[in-house]
This record gives sequence, structure tokens and C-alpha cells, in this order.
Amino acid sequence: MNRLKVYVDEMFAKEVSSIEINEIKEEVLANLEARVLDYVNEGMDEQKAFQLAIEQLPSVDMFVNENRSIYFTRYLTYSIQSILIFLVILWIITIPLRILSEGRSLNTNLLLVSGGFGLLYILYLILKKATKWDAVCRVNHKRSKQIQLKAWIICGLLFVIVLLATNYDLLTNIRKYWFTLSMFNLFYPLIFLAVPCIISRLLSNLGRYEVNHE
Repeated sequence: MNRLKVYVDEMFAKEVSSIEINEIKEEVLANLEARVLDYVNEGMDEQKAFQLAIEQLPSVDMFVNENRSIYFTRYLTYSIQSILIFLVILWIITIPLRILSEGRSLNTNLLLVSGGFGLLYILYLILKKATKWDAVCRVNHKRSKQIQLKAWIICGLLFVIVLLATNYDLLTNIRKYWFTLSMFNLFYPLIFLAVPCIISRLLSNLGRYEVNHE
């Protein structure tokens, strides 16, 4: 019956791992094994029994409840921490670039953004502790995937627009100015590609904060 387990694992491969999903997978696998065994006992060969059993399975959407409860406060804290860590790492990485005027401006801007975000995070922690806020909310898993796709499309378009707007002369005279098209010309447009990466990372961890998740 290992084939059935492999099939069920592949069937739920796109779902975020959680207690609920694991229980559904076990239930589906048990039902499949029982159905195949019944067909075999009726005289059907195992290969045909396997094919018939999986053909009768409904789609994953019929098994999975897309609306799931998560610990919203904990997830929000994790999200803010992740963004702050990303900004601080980016600031540290660009410190050596301060030897150049463009690098100095870039690093200073990152420092200001990181510092401002850090202050907001401290205020958030103070308010959370004062109010003992520990909210639970329901999120739609399918909609979170749609948000990731839309984020990539929108930010990809913004990347192209900003790249063309800030480097128009360089791009139209690339042979003449190719050496000036450096990381400084590309960094700000690349921010728009970093945004969907962060969003995808945060949404992919929703399952960790699902109620009753182990």
C-alpha cells in the first residue's frame, strides 16, 4: 500500500502542513486502503483496484476547509520581527558601501527605515503587553495563495517601471554607459522584487500559527 501513501502525499503536497491536514491525509489513506482491499477481495487485480479507487476520490478542495483559525497576535509578532531582521541584515550588508557616495546614501536610508521600523516594533510590544492582546482570527488559505500571486505580478510591474524610469538614459545607451549600470542603479527597483519574497515567506508560515498546531 506504499503507492497509496505516495499518492496521498502528492495529492496534498500544496497544502500547508498542520494537524488538520495530517488527520485528513490519514483518513483519506485509510479509506483508500479499505476500498482497494474490498476490490481485491471481490476478485479484481491490485493494479485495477488501485486505479479505480483513486478515480473515485474527489478533489482536495472537497477535503480541506480553506478557512482556518490562527493565533493572529503571535503571527503578527513573527511577521514584524521577520521584516525587522531583514531590514537590519540589509543595512549591515551595505555598510562597506559607505566608502562611495551612493553607498553612503543607500546605507543611511536603510538605517533610517530600520530604526523607524524598530521603534514601531517596540511600541507594538508595549501595547501588546499592556492590553494582553492575544487574538485569534480565521484566514482563507486559498486566498493567501492568491495574494502571493498578485504580489508577484504587481511588484514585478513596479520593478520594470521603476527600472525604466530611473535608468532610462543608461538603458537606451547601454553600450556607452554599461559600466555605470551598477548595483546602485538596480537596488531601489530590486526592492519591489524583495517585497513579494517576504510576503511569500510570511504566508508560507501561516500553518505554524494555526490553532492546535503542533
